[in-house]
Amino acid sequence: MIFIIPYVVYPFDLMVAINEPYSAIKKELKKCLPNNDDNKAGIKEFKGKYEGRTIMFSGGQTCISLNSTKHGLISHEVFHAVEFLFRRIYIPLTLESGEAYAYFISYIVDEIYKHLDVVKA
Repeated sequence: MIFIIPYVVYPFDLMVAINEPYSAIKKELKKCLPNNDDNKAGIKEFKGKYEGRTIMFSGGQTCISLNSTKHGLISHEVFHAVEFLFRRIYIPLTLESGEAYAYFISYIVDEIYKHLDVVKA
């Protein structure tokens, strides 16, 4: 399953791939990313064995690939996605910004589970 979660107020989106082979992830990413060496290298990061991986591309697009739907793994990879985005827009994790991180993590996790619940139904 591959789906897009819009970041809504930010000019980027998040692609989530769950239990998808490298070939499917590569095909989808090539549709939405500029064809450059940085993006090619980033796409190759999804090759090989891993439970979860999160990559932010040079244009700000991010992809999470999960080979498991363990709750801890999902939250771990979502944290990386939020950290990458917030670092890009100059919101470092501090005592003052922690709540913004928490809200955005909650939003993305909820969106992932909406897609997982549709599949289970």
